[in-house]
Amino acid sequence: MAADETPRPRVVMMCGPGGAGKTTYAKRLESEGWTRLSFEVEFWYRGITTMPYARVVADVAAELKVRLLHHVAVGNDVVLDFGFWFRRQRDAYRALLAHQGIVPETVYIATSLETS
Repeated sequence: MAADETPRPRVVMMCGPGGAGKTTYAKRLESEGWTRLSFEVEFWYRGITTMPYARVVADVAAELKVRLLHHVAVGNDVVLDFGFWFRRQRDAYRALLAHQGIVPETVYIATSLETS
């Protein structure tokens, strides 16, 4: 890297089944100064404690994308504490971040059926 280049922020996409430890890993990054974005946290802040309607999920997703772009624009490392179960979702975030010159890392947390 040239001396006048600033490093690009890092983005990690957490991927894996429920109960595998994605949030534990993401919170560790958060404790190291990363910004953690999470659907579950957003739902909790909004008082949603049951499965939300599709429209609410879409609204939260749009808001989290705006926040993600803001954080990377100001140089913050971001961990996306989502499930990222579907390739199309991972691909959509990769495309969104490609416009910022960022290639996100995917951290897959695997676990046995007995554990999850």
